[in-house]
Amino acid sequence: MNASPRKLKFRFPDHECTTLPEAGLSGILNGQLLTEAERLGFDVLLTIDQGFNINKIFRLVKSHLSC
Repeated sequence: MNASPRKLKFRFPDHECTTLPEAGLSGILNGQLLTEAERLGFDVLLTIDQGFNINKIFRLVKSHLSC
Protein backbone atom coordinates (compact mmCIF):
# COMPACT_ATOMS: atom_id res chain seq x y z
CA MET A 1 0.00 0.00 0.00
CA ASN A 2 1.43 3.35 -0.99
CA ALA A 3 -0.33 6.15 0.86
CA SER A 4 0.53 9.26 2.79
CA PRO A 5 -0.19 9.10 6.54
CA ARG A 6 -3.27 11.27 6.10
CA LYS A 7 -4.67 8.94 3.44
CA LEU A 8 -3.58 5.81 5.31
CA LYS A 9 -5.66 6.64 8.37
CA PHE A 10 -8.82 6.45 6.28
CA ARG A 11 -8.03 2.77 5.57
CA PHE A 12 -9.08 2.07 9.19
CA PRO A 13 -12.61 3.53 9.37
CA ASP A 14 -13.55 1.56 12.49
CA HIS A 15 -10.63 2.97 14.49
CA GLU A 16 -9.60 6.36 15.79
CA CYS A 17 -6.45 7.26 13.84
CA THR A 18 -4.27 10.31 14.36
CA THR A 19 -1.20 11.45 12.45
CA LEU A 20 1.83 12.74 14.32
CA PRO A 21 1.17 16.36 13.29
CA GLU A 22 -2.46 16.06 14.44
CA ALA A 23 -1.26 14.78 17.82
CA GLY A 24 1.31 17.58 18.12
CA LEU A 25 4.19 15.10 17.91
CA SER A 26 5.91 16.01 14.65
CA GLY A 27 9.62 16.58 14.93
CA ILE A 28 10.00 14.42 18.04
CA LEU A 29 12.74 11.79 17.83
CA ASN A 30 12.11 8.06 18.07
CA GLY A 31 12.74 7.35 21.76
CA GLN A 32 10.89 10.43 22.92
CA LEU A 33 8.14 9.71 20.40
CA LEU A 34 7.48 6.31 21.97
CA THR A 35 7.39 7.87 25.42
CA GLU A 36 4.97 10.60 24.32
CA ALA A 37 2.73 8.17 22.44
CA GLU A 38 2.55 5.98 25.54
CA ARG A 39 1.82 9.01 27.74
CA LEU A 40 -1.00 10.08 25.42
CA GLY A 41 -2.55 6.61 25.58
CA PHE A 42 -1.83 5.42 22.06
CA ASP A 43 -2.59 1.71 21.65
CA VAL A 44 -0.69 1.40 18.37
CA LEU A 45 2.09 3.39 16.75
CA LEU A 46 2.45 2.53 13.08
CA THR A 47 5.68 3.60 11.41
CA ILE A 48 7.85 2.84 8.41
CA ASP A 49 10.86 4.45 10.10
CA GLN A 50 13.63 1.87 10.31
CA GLY A 51 15.45 3.87 12.98
CA PHE A 52 13.25 2.71 15.86
CA ASN A 53 14.95 0.67 18.56
CA ILE A 54 13.06 -2.62 18.43
CA ASN A 55 14.22 -3.64 21.93
CA LYS A 56 12.68 -0.51 23.46
CA ILE A 57 9.42 -1.16 21.60
CA PHE A 58 9.27 -4.74 22.93
CA ARG A 59 9.93 -3.53 26.48
CA LEU A 60 7.03 -1.06 26.21
CA VAL A 61 4.71 -3.72 24.80
CA LYS A 62 5.75 -6.24 27.45
CA SER A 63 5.16 -3.70 30.23
CA HIS A 64 1.62 -3.12 28.96
CA LEU A 65 0.85 -6.82 28.61
CA SER A 66 1.97 -7.59 32.16
CA CYS A 67 -0.35 -5.00 33.73
